[in-house]
Amino acid sequence: SSVLAEAAAEAGGGGGAQLEADNSELRDAAVRGVLVAVVQALERILLDGGPRRVFVPGDAPSLLEDVQLLREFFVARDAEGTVHGLAEEEVDLVSERLLGIVRLMHLPTGELTARFVDEAERLPDTDERDPFTRANLGRVVLHRAAADPAAKAFVASHRAWLQRVLQRQDAKPESVRERCYSGNMLLQRSG
Repeated sequence: SSVLAEAAAEAGGGGGAQLEADNSELRDAAVRGVLVAVVQALERILLDGGPRRVFVPGDAPSLLEDVQLLREFFVARDAEGTVHGLAEEEVDLVSERLLGIVRLMHLPTGELTARFVDEAERLPDTDERDPFTRANLGRVVLHRAAADPAAKAFVASHRAWLQRVLQRQDAKPESVRERCYSGNMLLQRSG
């Protein structure tokens, strides 16, 4: 980078500052891409991890800690608190749905199943931004069925309903990148 900056300074005088700004933008774009990929992968693991992946409410504190560590990593503050990574608001925006999913996982099975049934008319099946949907409630319950008798009983008695909700979810694939960066949502949110 310093060789390029020196070459640019020799060629046009003062080009080094522009090159440094371009490098910073390129670095931020690469880090942003990694953040989006990691968040999307974690959401997929938590909600679509397959029948062998089991989560119970007791896992939520560890998962919450992991999400916080992820957020801190991408903000990258130094000892004085200066941010050297992405802006904290951007990291929060990208990871807020993941955080909401972890909070859903903290709820007791009885509350998840009651909301799935009782709030069926009010809750959307899916939502790009809000983690509190019937599809996500159902997916969290499904990940408990192997370890929780109440979840297993709910899945057995509501299998067709769960399948319909989850099929609608599958028909609307979403990506973290689209959710957070389409239409400059980050700019709209901070403006």
